[in-house]
Amino acid sequence: MNKLITVIFIFITNLSFATIYYVDATNGNDNNNGTSPSTAWKTIEKVNASAFAPVDSILFKRGESFRGSLVPSSGSPSGYITYGAYGIGNKPKLLGAYERSSSSDWTNQGGNIWRTKYRSVNLVGPELLPNPDFSSDLSGWEKWDDPATGASTVFSRTTTPGEYYTAPGGGKLVCTNHGNGSNPWNTDIQLFTSTGSVTALKWYRFSFKTKATQAFAIPHDKILLHNWALPGADYLPYSPASVSITNEWTSHEIFYKVKASSGSEGCRITFYLGNLIPNGCTLYIDSCSFGECEQDPEYISVDVGNIIFDNETSPGILVWNRFDLNAQGKFWYDEDNDLLEIYSTVNPGNYYSHIELCLNIRVIDITSKSYVLCDNLDLRYGSFGVEGSNTHHIWIRDCDVSYIGGGNITGEHPPGRGGNGVQFWNGNHDNIVERCTFNQIYDSALSPQGLDSCEVYNIYFRNNIVNNCENSIEYWETNPSTTAHDIYFENNTCLNAGGGWIHSQRPIQTQNGVQVMIWANLAKTWNVYIRNNIFYNATHYLVRWHRLEDVHTVIMDHNCWYQSSGPLAMIYLADSLGILNIVYDYATQWETYKAETKQDPNSIHSDPVMNSDLTLQASSPCIDAGITLSTVTDDFNGTARPQGKAYDIGAFEAESSTGIDDKVEKLDYLIYPNPTNARLSIESTTPTCLMTILSIEGKPLVNLALQEGVNSIDLNNLKSGIYIIKFENSSNVIIRKLIKQ
Repeated sequence: MNKLITVIFIFITNLSFATIYYVDATNGNDNNNGTSPSTAWKTIEKVNASAFAPVDSILFKRGESFRGSLVPSSGSPSGYITYGAYGIGNKPKLLGAYERSSSSDWTNQGGNIWRTKYRSVNLVGPELLPNPDFSSDLSGWEKWDDPATGASTVFSRTTTPGEYYTAPGGGKLVCTNHGNGSNPWNTDIQLFTSTGSVTALKWYRFSFKTKATQAFAIPHDKILLHNWALPGADYLPYSPASVSITNEWTSHEIFYKVKASSGSEGCRITFYLGNLIPNGCTLYIDSCSFGECEQDPEYISVDVGNIIFDNETSPGILVWNRFDLNAQGKFWYDEDNDLLEIYSTVNPGNYYSHIELCLNIRVIDITSKSYVLCDNLDLRYGSFGVEGSNTHHIWIRDCDVSYIGGGNITGEHPPGRGGNGVQFWNGNHDNIVERCTFNQIYDSALSPQGLDSCEVYNIYFRNNIVNNCENSIEYWETNPSTTAHDIYFENNTCLNAGGGWIHSQRPIQTQNGVQVMIWANLAKTWNVYIRNNIFYNATHYLVRWHRLEDVHTVIMDHNCWYQSSGPLAMIYLADSLGILNIVYDYATQWETYKAETKQDPNSIHSDPVMNSDLTLQASSPCIDAGITLSTVTDDFNGTARPQGKAYDIGAFEAESSTGIDDKVEKLDYLIYPNPTNARLSIESTTPTCLMTILSIEGKPLVNLALQEGVNSIDLNNLKSGIYIIKFENSSNVIIRKLIKQ
């Protein structure tokens, strides 16, 4: 007993240091402290740049949209860090996309081709360049030539008419020798100017005009913003692939984003010209400006994998080169020059009511993270919903993931497109995905997979709803030295594999609408379970094994398989036998399939008979047809399993009793107020009920035997945060969430 009191004291002590942070895209400000709704932050960038402690919560306002890639902080065994929602309304949307719905977002290139632009931005604050127009001298500017390479230039101020753009003068660099060309960083010649101080996470614009006696180009990564205090700390530019300089005055703009690790400090802008400026060339520069941007210019510096038109009414159609832009809605991303072009008979901003450019980024990047809870978030439009390698204790709960994928994941031309809803890549353990929905995913809704030698274990996918994804579950590990065990795909409802926007856009050889994909699994594998799931229709197969050997790497049972027509299963390739293409017809070979594969001995092949909300009708053969699982205690709605004589198959447990001998004691209660700041009232109609309040990582903090009627509970010993309440009696367990303000 003393040990239990000590444990509870430790966890309550940890909770006392917990902080809730709020993020409000409409009324927030990243200069706020973020610790109340009235002093909320505004952006994902601010969240990413902030430090958090175990048991802290970062809550996004419901009904609002936040753009960018969320990079969570890791918690510890003493507590998860929660990324969730607050307020009323729809789940907050985290969008891996830029909106380009205005006609001003597009430039006409002729021939019904339109090109994206960065967002127009205003500058705030003072001019940060000294002497930007070379008004009286060269103050603020310096030049360096590397004598070891023979580089030789002369930099001066010119007042000769035609050699400057803004009176009374300009800068003039005469190159005699541009160096020997052996330095790939082009540092032989450096022309640089100092700036005022810059601030972490802010965007800055450098604009200038140039002309030269000989045309040449400067790659965008050869005009850098450097941190004076941290040599070598460069703020990489977001700009076209190169700055083209001709014999006519040309305007240029380059945007920089200051790193999160930087404080307020001075910088310099450096032109690296070695081996770029031609020998004998004279470069003129004038009308310079450097200042802070009012907002993110949203320069498209990453691949665009998809375009979503008119609030998900239709997707764009990706083509592999510019010459294939020949029909409405086709688009092409030029990775060499960071440009996106689309075919449209009129300005796309006028043709479509809403346009989202889905960027090749993870909406939530969990790489090397641990003890993270993502709760009640709506993730859309990135290359991956949640993705990362070497993770553990990641808990994804009650989230919606949709319109994911299509980006270039290979970096090749033509690109290899891909993207999964939740992907655990290379070495993950103790992760949970539960009560989530997945819709319109380019590849797989859920996938543990990898190439490197690692160990993968304790992965749970339960009570999820998957619809219109190319694959519902995809599992493979290609490294023979990998070990993979204790992976559970249970009580999920999966529909219409290959039925989304994706299928028709995939190359024919990669069209593979399959519910369960076991693909080239070479790992030492045991205890991989696929049980109690509904698999309803697929364009190709309900289940596909890549190799004959893979059939025995998983255990499938107590599932409901339904294919309105066509094949049930396929074994494609056996290493020692060549191509097999063993296909089992759904209508006639169910028993043959079970006998030869030794899979699904207790499964059914039948229409699951679901309502429009995917709950089970009273006549469903899935009711009481599942197996009792210690890994699944409730259903998608939090209803305790079982409600009848046995578990139901699928994400929903039918709440009405179906067996004549089914006598389950129901658990009735009412919680209020929730959220609460001091006391909690629980009204119970059950004479015997045990209530446990647990920390977010599942550790018990408070135990109380509830009495019938109203029970009042003092929560003053619990600090602000999110908790779990578990109610249980002799036959039911119900889980609910508690928010302490």
